[in-house]
Amino acid sequence: PVLDPASLRPRTEIDAGVEPLSVAFPAAGTAWIGARGRVQEVDSGTGRVTRSLPVPGTAYQLVSVRTTGTVAVVLADGLAALDARTGRLLARRPLDSAGSLTAVLAGGTLWVGWLDDGRTRLGSFDARTLRPTGSGPVLGDRGVALAAADGVLWVADHSAGTLSCVDPATGRVRASRPVPNSSALAADQGWVYLADGVRVRRVPADC
Repeated sequence: PVLDPASLRPRTEIDAGVEPLSVAFPAAGTAWIGARGRVQEVDSGTGRVTRSLPVPGTAYQLVSVRTTGTVAVVLADGLAALDARTGRLLARRPLDSAGSLTAVLAGGTLWVGWLDDGRTRLGSFDARTLRPTGSGPVLGDRGVALAAADGVLWVADHSAGTLSCVDPATGRVRASRPVPNSSALAADQGWVYLADGVRVRRVPADC
């Protein structure tokens, strides 16, 4: 369902015809729904599917990048970049990962976490070409959750039980604190929210 942001009541319902795994909103009134082997473009007002775009794998996560007019697709074995207007595949970046990848837009670039040789790597990529642009700290062996807000990249390290704020321009850690382990992460200008499957905790977004 599509909810009204003020009342949280269902506004309409989308039947994408696929098992949805991810969603992004690259333009006003448009939703992209990721699934196995395709991304469906949907009119978010009517719920009507307007086109179906093939992708080279399963679209586990979609990251909309309006500044470049692209949508980054997180696959099992790497990344793909699609033109948000035409749906054309612009770039492909394989990443050798022993587990799932996660990505977020921070500081105008795409930051990605992936498992490599028993450690979690953080790297930044150009959102349109997927060329590497930088790297961050090497973290633990259980993966990370990522979020971004107010010019800061937030990283929850599942192994260490820490929450770190990272400068997305340099990849350097500004500060780190212990937090309860979390499976999901979100942030806004004042708070960072950590979810563990049972409850959501929030901590001040001090960095």
